[in-house]
Amino acid sequence: MAALTADRNTARFEGDIRQGDVAASTVIYAGALVMRDASGNLVEGQTATGLVGAGRAEERVDNSAGSAGDLTCDYRPGIYRFANSSAADEITKAEIGDVCYAVDDQTVAKTDGSGTRSPAGIVAGLDSNGVWVLMDEGATAAAFATAITAGSVAVAGATLAIPVTHRYVAKTTGGAEALTLADGTPGQKLTVSLVSDGGDGTLTPDTCSGFATIVFADAGDTATLEFIDATVGWIVTGAHGATAQPALTL
Repeated sequence: MAALTADRNTARFEGDIRQGDVAASTVIYAGALVMRDASGNLVEGQTATGLVGAGRAEERVDNSAGSAGDLTCDYRPGIYRFANSSAADEITKAEIGDVCYAVDDQTVAKTDGSGTRSPAGIVAGLDSNGVWVLMDEGATAAAFATAITAGSVAVAGATLAIPVTHRYVAKTTGGAEALTLADGTPGQKLTVSLVSDGGDGTLTPDTCSGFATIVFADAGDTATLEFIDATVGWIVTGAHGATAQPALTL
């Protein structure tokens, strides 16, 4: 559309209730933590990747027998209280201002569950009844994007999912391991290094181009990847090792 040459009566969105298409085979309960998937459809909060918290459901919608977009759901961004997790996933006051992750449609956690969870929102506070979560898609996506461009995490042997929440992953293997890598965020860079060799670690991303697997065979084997988009997936931008670079299979 061409630039204006006269005044324009631009419509304004009133109120804070939003509406979105519901994903196929989905039931969203009123009061549930609602997330948006990569296709732009709404789903209930759950342990899965590729989602981002959108708000609280204002109604119950049963699209269990429908296709994506057959039904819509009203939801509202804002600050809402959801259940806290326990043990290493328990959110404390030290996490105020940090991204938290969806466990289900009423529970949030401190960590991404070794790369298995998506960001629900930003911790705004907590009390004895749960965690107050700021639910705003733009703010959450921006905070999550910032979080994954820095930091490092150690991944122990027998933990097969390589997390996509840090820039650098130090992996230990406890035997021959079939490693997995979920889709990341476009432009995200990730370096994976085998720091303790208990057996070959074979990494197979969910989506990738130019290779099928990376085999980390010796301590010091390191690969740097970049996530392009949901179609291209991860590509390898560099690799090196103490004796030879990790083997890439096509």
